[in-house]
Amino acid sequence: MKLLRRLLFAAIFLAAGASQVHAQEISATSHIFNRPAVPPGTSPYCPNVPYYPGQPGIPGQPGMPGQPGTPGQPGTPGQPGTPGQPGTPGQPGTDPTAPTSPDASGFNQAPPGGTPGLAETGMAKNMIGDFAGYTSCHNVLVPRTQTFTVVTPGGIGGPTTSFVTSTVLVPVQVCDVVAARAGSGFKISDNASPRPEDRFFINYNYYNNLTGFGGASGPLGITQALPTGGVLSGTVPATTVGARSTDLHRELFGFEKTFLDGDASVSLRLPIFQQAGHGDGSFGEDGFGDLSVVLKYAVVNDRDTGNVLSGGLVVTAPTGPGIQTFDGTIHDWLIQPWVGTIVNFGPAYVVGFSSIVVPTDSTDVTVWFNDLGLGYTMYRSEPGQGGWLTSITPTFEVHVTTPLNHRNDDALIRISDIVDFTAGVHLGIGERSFLTFGLNTAVTGPRPYDFEGIIQYNFRF
Repeated sequence: MKLLRRLLFAAIFLAAGASQVHAQEISATSHIFNRPAVPPGTSPYCPNVPYYPGQPGIPGQPGMPGQPGTPGQPGTPGQPGTPGQPGTPGQPGTDPTAPTSPDASGFNQAPPGGTPGLAETGMAKNMIGDFAGYTSCHNVLVPRTQTFTVVTPGGIGGPTTSFVTSTVLVPVQVCDVVAARAGSGFKISDNASPRPEDRFFINYNYYNNLTGFGGASGPLGITQALPTGGVLSGTVPATTVGARSTDLHRELFGFEKTFLDGDASVSLRLPIFQQAGHGDGSFGEDGFGDLSVVLKYAVVNDRDTGNVLSGGLVVTAPTGPGIQTFDGTIHDWLIQPWVGTIVNFGPAYVVGFSSIVVPTDSTDVTVWFNDLGLGYTMYRSEPGQGGWLTSITPTFEVHVTTPLNHRNDDALIRISDIVDFTAGVHLGIGERSFLTFGLNTAVTGPRPYDFEGIIQYNFRF
């Protein structure tokens, strides 16, 4: 899996390089607007067409000379007059200051509906996102060694007492992080915009020290009849299991395509994750996560201001591992209706999402997500200027996670009330892509992880 992550980073930088080459090709064509000097005797606007002044009349009686055109297009040559009659004056040239039709090459035209170009405006970049923090509760068997008393019935002398040391397995309920949920990237706000877009995207997330909840069992009294006729008895003291932690790596590949003149889109997210073992640094579980399909429709999609109001649905299929609980395995679908908005203020913007995740299994938890991001484009190059770095946009996000049910300690799957912050920066690469770096941490307890590192790449087409 280390090789997979290396290939992921290589793909990101190769895509960024391709975007830079595209930007240079666009810049290289801009010489058509810089006209070279033209030789004397030709029109400065049509260098290959001779410039004729008016011609005199026939010798005898001079005709009126033709008048040359004003600079721009050359005037029509004057026609010689008949003897004694003045010649016809030339026609004036075209006024070069008159308005012209839009440039048919597309350089002066806004891009078609859907995704505006990165250099077009200060419109909002995608929200970076965060981690939900699901845990599932199940029993673990903890071996305990204890000395027990054995009483054996006797004859004339009465029963005899002896002692034996034995190991027993004590069940303890703990709640561990659900790697399949952390590794699925199903939240609508994860590298997403309320605006429908045409793009390919790649995410890499590293979660450090994902931590669940420990558990304990009270003193366990044991009484057991032995085949010899004796009775074994004793008490195992209370057993405690601390919260177990793990690290997790996730790579997510996806695309989004617009339709309905850019006011709607559909996207697909395919996650792959690798979970480190519980404290020993080894990979404990890895594979594909749950596949998500995102539907998006913008009821307001103002291409002049960049403001958007949209909504849609995320459907997450259980293509990844099931969730193990002490009552069996849960392998359900997630249905996530959502609304989102973007409001631009020149180079600054606000972007927000609100969604509710409803599972198809009632033993799973229903969750309400609210996400708000602020960004400011502090640098933007001129369109067609060239260069690989075209914009710099720092951003700050607040994410609130609220479970709507199963808030008690007996829930099979639980999630805490969480408030976490994400800080990052979007770097425009060429004219069509941007590279994002982010760092996330929870600010309320119990904290489900220490921090999350994020790298995202988006290529717009």
